[in-house]
Amino acid sequence: TPGPPAPGPAPGSPAVAVPAARASWELAEGLAVVLIVAVVLRLAAAVASALLGGWSTTDTTGQQTGAALLYAGDFADGQGVLLLVVLTGLLWWQVDKWHARRWMVESQFPDPAAAAEVAGHLARARRLLRVTAVLFALTALGAVAIVVGTVATYIGDGPWRYQWRHIVATGGFGAAYLLITVAGLVTVRHLTRSAGRPR
Repeated sequence: TPGPPAPGPAPGSPAVAVPAARASWELAEGLAVVLIVAVVLRLAAAVASALLGGWSTTDTTGQQTGAALLYAGDFADGQGVLLLVVLTGLLWWQVDKWHARRWMVESQFPDPAAAAEVAGHLARARRLLRVTAVLFALTALGAVAIVVGTVATYIGDGPWRYQWRHIVATGGFGAAYLLITVAGLVTVRHLTRSAGRPR
């Protein structure tokens, strides 16, 4: 015979609410936001300096265009790329940490409150990664601007040895920054998918 029904909640007792997927900010997440703001400020300053102009009137149209591109892409220099690499490292650490915690909560120690905390951190990591992906894409464009601007600035300016020395020296850095940003985009895409799927 079936046993007695399980007792329900007492009249007037509060219902047990499932905690929302929210989590307090961690130091790594705060540092990631600071780095994002720093990259955005550098980008805005570079674009503003390019729009202000003030190029030499003795330069050709091509050289003036090249100088504008160099100024516009200035945020995609080594310092700018380094900021993005550090930012990616912080987010990678966050995703790996909370991804492992999610596996423990879902398979070893089920707890709605802990699951909500994990979901909150991973959701925040995905948002920060999407912003980082946009910044990597813009930095890649900035690196292209450095290469094109270098060529436009020095082609036709003095002996060919002088031209190519500057093109290879400056444009080579731009090409290296471009490769790093493309690798960063691939990494960020992988991390974004990892943050959204079970371990």
